[in-house]
Amino acid sequence: MKLSHMMVLSALVSAFAVPAAAQVGSPVTTPSASSATAPTVGGPADVWSAKSFGAFRVTLDMPTHSMTANVTVKEVDGKLMATVWPVGDNEGRDFDAAVMGNQLMIGGQTPHGLFKLTVEHRGSSVSGTWSFGEQKGALTGEIAK
Repeated sequence: MKLSHMMVLSALVSAFAVPAAAQVGSPVTTPSASSATAPTVGGPADVWSAKSFGAFRVTLDMPTHSMTANVTVKEVDGKLMATVWPVGDNEGRDFDAAVMGNQLMIGGQTPHGLFKLTVEHRGSSVSGTWSFGEQKGALTGEIAK
């Protein structure tokens, strides 16, 4: 594994290792034009409900490997929140979440940079992009049944 890829993996793991309470309240931002391109699967994405509660599992594609995480979206004190829990880690991390038409935006500031997930769904399949600092890539997954 290249040193830069090890650094990204280390930073991602470190970002999720910070207590969730330290993250709550960070802003969710919309993706920029420089975001990675999400895989398009079978036509336009479905519109998310404004209260898109539920769970799904995503795989974040990285240059030399992939990382799988469970994502749970819930309402906390009237605000949409998402817990992102990398498979194999001891704890998840809470991020702000917002619905913008056919995109579910999840993200916030971490000690190692801004973390963002932009998720679309077509039926029970999800796809989109992730970014963490300067790194970015595609994600795919399934809504939990």
